[in-house]
Amino acid sequence: MRKKSAVHWLSRLPCPLPGHIFSSRATGDVREALRTQSRRDWETFLELRARELRAGGQLVVLGGASADDGSSAAEGLMDAADGVLGDLVRQKELMPDEYARMTVPTWNRTEEEFLAPLRTGPVSDAFRVEEHTLVALPDDLLERFARGGDAQEFADEVTVFFQAAFLPSLFSSLAPGRSDAEVDALTAAFATGLRDRAAAEPEAVETHWHFVALRLTRR
Repeated sequence: MRKKSAVHWLSRLPCPLPGHIFSSRATGDVREALRTQSRRDWETFLELRARELRAGGQLVVLGGASADDGSSAAEGLMDAADGVLGDLVRQKELMPDEYARMTVPTWNRTEEEFLAPLRTGPVSDAFRVEEHTLVALPDDLLERFARGGDAQEFADEVTVFFQAAFLPSLFSSLAPGRSDAEVDALTAAFATGLRDRAAAEPEAVETHWHFVALRLTRR
């Protein structure tokens, strides 16, 4: 059995995402371009797994997802991070062109977007869908804070999570000439900004990450 948990990351960004770092905030043609790239990546993933698996082999996939309206339930955290980056631009610590290139290169598919190529298309005959479900994870950090936790500790944990998961992608857009010291200073400034926002308004960065779990059998 093969398990995969990162299929919501895109193989490439088809276009810049103006005004925000997170794909669920995209609109119009940009949103459609991201959705199209996500569909192609998902179809390619399934085609490759179909080549690898023998008949009867099973594939379990856990991928970042969204509700039917396209929301991932992590928009508050992403809005806070985007706001911090905007502050750094205004403080002239981050260049506007660097910020303009910053995008978390993911697309959280709806459950229907996960299932569509398994119903029609080139891989529809390759797999049988045994199980599928959409789940929303609890916000363990916020729940612990609500039970009498410390706001600063909560903010620290949120910031550490965001930095580990997303900051490398965002900071890959920094100008190549930046020194290590500059990058370190920018990293520290970002962490301070996000920590301050999360401590001041913990509920604003609440997350209930959505995931789709699939179990497929190779025909």
